[in-house]
Amino acid sequence: MRRIMAVALTAGAAVAATGTAAWTLHDRIAEQTELSCDNTDHATSEDDAWAVSGLTPPTRAALTAAQAAAARVGVTLTVNSGYRSDAYQQRVYDCWVKQTGSVREARLHALPPNESAHVQGIALDIAPPSSAEWLARTHGGYGLCRRYANEPWHFEYQVSYKKGCPALLSHP
Repeated sequence: MRRIMAVALTAGAAVAATGTAAWTLHDRIAEQTELSCDNTDHATSEDDAWAVSGLTPPTRAALTAAQAAAARVGVTLTVNSGYRSDAYQQRVYDCWVKQTGSVREARLHALPPNESAHVQGIALDIAPPSSAEWLARTHGGYGLCRRYANEPWHFEYQVSYKKGCPALLSHP
């Protein structure tokens, strides 16, 4: 094994909390040929087909409204991941358990299916980063809010968020 050290600038990570970019240091022990769970596509073609259609109707409506508003100002909101089946979420979670070597550490990156907002159909991972930042600046106006400081792309829907977003949690 060799130690791989990666430093990634996550511009949106601390924007909501501090208004500045944040540096995130990832220290991972990995095989030279092993890919990070962040860079692994866990979805099947069937999973991809359900990414938006599997969202709850209110979440889909919020996404549609946000996409329309974003388009009016030249921003494209792309859903990288939305609804996930139990099996899909389990693959993501298992990858993190294997990569980090512990359930506790894995939970800093992904939750098991019975706790995942993706499985509930209320979570969206938005790309590109500039679009996620645009959505975060709406402060829940569409009912979509960032939930985790370490995931600037992850948004969840709740009708109550239309009154404003709750404080960010540090991680899932």
